[in-house]
Amino acid sequence: MPMIHQFISAFLGRLRLPWLFVASAIGLLLNILLPDPIPFLDEILMALVAGLLASIRKPRHRADDKSVD
Repeated sequence: MPMIHQFISAFLGRLRLPWLFVASAIGLLLNILLPDPIPFLDEILMALVAGLLASIRKPRHRADDKSVD
């Protein structure tokens, strides 16, 4: 269990908006569990949004970008 917790913490730590990713993932789980009028359309859209949010990373800071005033 500690390895899973470390993996999740490391993954969420690299995201720019971790709370938004978690909220969309919870929304996806609820969407899968509740019945809907058009099967699989909203699940596909929610999965795409979750994947998009997971790909938004924090910008990398380069050591050579530091300017001395």
